[in-house]
Amino acid sequence: MRVVHLTAEFPWPATSGGPVRALSQLRVVASLPEVDAITVVSVAERAVDDVDLEALAAAVPRLRVVRPVFHPIHLWKFPAYVPRVVVLRAPGVPYLAAKWHSAPLRRALRRALQQTDADVVHVDHLGMLANAGSDVLDRARARTVLDQHNVESDIAGGDAGRAQMRSRSRWHASWMTKLCASACAQRAIRISNVAIRSKPRRARCVRR
Repeated sequence: MRVVHLTAEFPWPATSGGPVRALSQLRVVASLPEVDAITVVSVAERAVDDVDLEALAAAVPRLRVVRPVFHPIHLWKFPAYVPRVVVLRAPGVPYLAAKWHSAPLRRALRRALQQTDADVVHVDHLGMLANAGSDVLDRARARTVLDQHNVESDIAGGDAGRAQMRSRSRWHASWMTKLCASACAQRAIRISNVAIRSKPRRARCVRR
C-alpha cells in the first residue's frame, strides 16, 4: 500500500504539538506491514533546509519527503494573507477551508499522487480538505482518510458556556459541520476523531 500523508505543518523538528502529532502518525502508519511507502506533503511558514528534510526522512522508515509549500500556519503573523481568506469566506467557504486553501499545495499534492500512484491519502487536519478536493482526488484512485484532533471541538464546547462567546460557538460549529459534509461528499473511507459540541445541539462525524 502506498500512502500520501497531507499534513498542516512540516513535522520536523517535532518540538510543538502539531509536528509531534504528525510525526507520531507517520511512524504508526510506517509500522503497518501493509504499507510499502509513505510520501508526506506539508506546509511551513519558514524556510526548511535540506538538513531538516533529510532528518525527517531518516526518522520514519519508507518515508519520502516533499519539500513543504510556504503557507501561513498562524494567519495573523502574515497580514498580507488575511484579505485572501476574507474573499474566500464571502461566498460562504468555511473558515478552516479558507485559511488552509493553497493553490501551490494542491499542485504539490497532485504531483505526489501522480508520482506515487497512491492507494490512500491520509489528511490529518479538517481544513486541509480544501486542498484535497474532487478535482485533485478524482484523477487518482486513492481513497481518503480524514483524521482530526478534538482541540477545535473542545474550544467550541468551552465557548458555549460563556454568554459573550455564544455567537462564536455557533459560527464555529457551522464551519465544522460544513467541512465534515465535504469529507463525506469526497467518499472518505474513514472520518475519525471529529466531534462538534455545542449547546443545545451536538453533532458527530463517525466512521462510514
